[in-house]
Order: sequence, then C-alpha cells, then structure tokens
Amino acid sequence: MKEYNNKKTSIVYPDNVIDCSVIIGHFVLIRENNHIAKNVRIGSYTEIAHDTDIGKNVNIHSGCFIPEFTIIMKNCWIGPHVTFVMTYTHKPGGNIEKVLLLSQMLLLVQIQLLWQESK
Repeated sequence: MKEYNNKKTSIVYPDNVIDCSVIIGHFVLIRENNHIAKNVRIGSYTEIAHDTDIGKNVNIHSGCFIPEFTIIMKNCWIGPHVTFVMTYTHKPGGNIEKVLLLSQMLLLVQIQLLWQESK
C-alpha cells in the first residue's frame, strides 16, 4: 500500500489497495477489498462498501454511500450526500450483474429538480 492521507477518525479495513495522493476525510468508513486509484478525494462521513473500484481523479463529496461492487470511472465528480442505488444478482462463485444505470438516472433527476427549483 502506498502512502495516502487518512484522518485518524476514519476506518479503513485491511485488504484495500489505495494508491498515492488519496485524501480521506473525517469519519469515513472504507470496507475491505476495494481499489482506490491515485488523486481520489473522499469527503467526510462517506461510506464505501466492499469490492468497489474507484478510478483516478475522482472527487466524492461528504456524506456519500458507495455500495458493494460499484465501479466509478476516472475523473468523476460525486456531489454531497449522493447514495448510489444498485441492484445486482450475486450467486457464490457466479457472476454479478450490476445495474448502475438506475443510480445515474436517479442522480440526473435529482440534479434536474434542484436546477428547476433554483430558477
């Protein structure tokens, strides 16, 4: 594991691969078996479940929830208090079907509503 900036109030489980220049805020929980690429920022009070893959240059703001088996591609910006909703089928030893489109659609609807309210 390379060096990363972790606040003493955060919990990072073992068996994570965390690249350099990762900044982890206060009271963050990162479960096991995740890969977090370089230059990622994780805001305070965020929870990252197990077996996720977070690409480089991702900015996750405060209060987010990233469920298990989520893949976040490089250069993404995730606003405050976003909860990804993911349904999947998982059988031990079998394949995992991920449905992230639902999460993206819900996020776009939330952004549209906030934009319309601000007019």
